[in-house]
This record gives sequence, C-alpha cells and structure tokens, in this order.
Amino acid sequence: MTSNESKYRVEIEERFILVALEPSFSTAQWGEIESLGTELLSRMEGQKAPVLIVDLSALSYIGSSMVALVVRLWKAIKEKNGRIVVINSHPVVLEVLQIAGLHKVWPIVKTRDEAFVELGIKAGSTGFLSGIFKSVFKK
Repeated sequence: MTSNESKYRVEIEERFILVALEPSFSTAQWGEIESLGTELLSRMEGQKAPVLIVDLSALSYIGSSMVALVVRLWKAIKEKNGRIVVINSHPVVLEVLQIAGLHKVWPIVKTRDEAFVELGIKAGSTGFLSGIFKSVFKK
C-alpha cells in the first residue's frame, strides 16, 4: 500500500456523517478500526439523533472487524434514536450482512442517491450534494 492510498474517507455534513470504507481497510489492525469508531462516535456525541451513512460500495469483501465497527456505530446511534443507512452493491458483502442478520436492522441500498432518499434528504439540500462539507478527512 502506498502512503497516498486511503483506507477510509469521512465526510461530515450538517445533517449526517458519511464514512466510506476502502478495500485497503480490510488489512487494518483492530486498533485502527477501533480508532475510527471512536473518532466517529466523538463527532456524533453532541447530536440528539445522529445520522450515519456507511458506504461499503468499494468493497468486494467485508471482514468481521469491519462488521463489528458498523455494529458498534449502529448501537450508539440507536441509543440516541438516530438512523443508519448502509450502501452496498457487492453480492459477497451483502451475503455477509445477511448471514449476520443485519439486513433486518439496517436499510441497505445500492447507491448514495438511494441512501439520501431513505433518509428523506432532498438533492441540493445538503452540503454533500452541493460539494460543500463541514469537514472531510481521509486515512
């Protein structure tokens, strides 16, 4: 992996946080995965009903540690009456989520546009869609 290759991207907008996991994240150590979870949870701390979009569309594989990360985030969001939507288009990733029974607790959609529809976010009403972010960071 080169130093320019990111493992994930986080986009923070006024109405939601989007985390996009990249294929190189599958080789991350548990400490790095846990650190990302802690970072995201701290950014949602002050929100009454946080909204998280987890974009897995770049993945063709999802390991148990990545599933554990999303479950950790979901549990914290659920406690605050927030919402989570997962974006996935790969059949192997979907199969893992289905075997774990997570397709019954999270909406799983194929595109970002479908995620926004699921959340009731209209096109053009977000900084995300207009290209203006509060914060974007990669690792």
